[in-house]
Parts: sequence; structure tokens; C-alpha cells
Amino acid sequence: MPPYVPDFTVPIGARRTAVTIRTGLLAELGRLLWDLADVRTGSRLCVVADEHVAQLHGTRMLESLKATGLCAECRLVPRGEASKSLA
Repeated sequence: MPPYVPDFTVPIGARRTAVTIRTGLLAELGRLLWDLADVRTGSRLCVVADEHVAQLHGTRMLESLKATGLCAECRLVPRGEASKSLA
């Protein structure tokens, strides 16, 4: 597969975040992490999601990560804005 190229970037403070929107992208998550981050077979990942997102996408996300040799688990946080802060 060709290397990952984002559709656009969004400025967030002094940084820019890559954003990609397309059908079926969740199934490619494991491969994308190989392209974008320093992950290799056996790397351990923890995905944080609320219950609603985990119910909708958790199984496909974990399957995609595990299919590329990554050890992944999902941790749940309460739904809502209060869970979007590390404070």
C-alpha cells in the first residue's frame, strides 16, 4: 500500500494535526500506525474511548491493530466533555 497522506491538517496551538476522512479507514488503522509512529510487532497500545464510540468502532479498531501484530486494548472513559481533559 502507498504511504499514508492526510487529506488536510488542522492547526492546534503551535502544532498541526493530520486529518483523514474516508470510508473504511478504521480497517487500515494498524497499517497507518506503522507508517506514522514508531510501532512494531509486539508494541503495546491503549486506546481511550467512551462507551458509545467503543460500542460503534471498538471491535473493528482492535482487530485492525491486532492484525498488524500490535497488542491493543481499549480503556473506557465517561462520555462527555469532562473526559476530554487530562486535568
